[in-house]
Amino acid sequence: MTQMTDEELQVLSDGFEDRVAEMLEGERGKALEAPPVWHDRIFTIHGKDANIDWEAIRTHGAYTVVSPEVARVCKTQPVPKFSIQRNPGFGDTDWKQVLTELRLVSYQGSIDIEGWHDRTFKGDLEMTGQVASLNYLKTCRGGDYTPNPEL
Repeated sequence: MTQMTDEELQVLSDGFEDRVAEMLEGERGKALEAPPVWHDRIFTIHGKDANIDWEAIRTHGAYTVVSPEVARVCKTQPVPKFSIQRNPGFGDTDWKQVLTELRLVSYQGSIDIEGWHDRTFKGDLEMTGQVASLNYLKTCRGGDYTPNPEL
């Protein structure tokens, strides 16, 4: 395994977080001006979230995970995970923006909350976490459905 020098790491990491944020979000807070070409191919949304450890990504990269056991065998340093899986509403995703984008393309399907991944809601707290995510997503879409008054 080749180790990068501090200078090489610095070149790679300079502005990395900003470049990734721009790539993933475009201009923050602005909805797309035209619907994406793939909007008619969305059939269901899997509701998952994550907390991203940007320092780990800057230092080690996004797809490099080396457990302490593997590091010992390979005689290298352990590399931590760069993200922790979370339920929707407990991670870094801007779900209000996600739901805004889906509404702009008239998405009518469901968002299936992917439970059993968030280790802070494991065991007896699993349903608590999933219901909290459901309520959070309802809030992000604008709350409970209220029909317009008849004129």
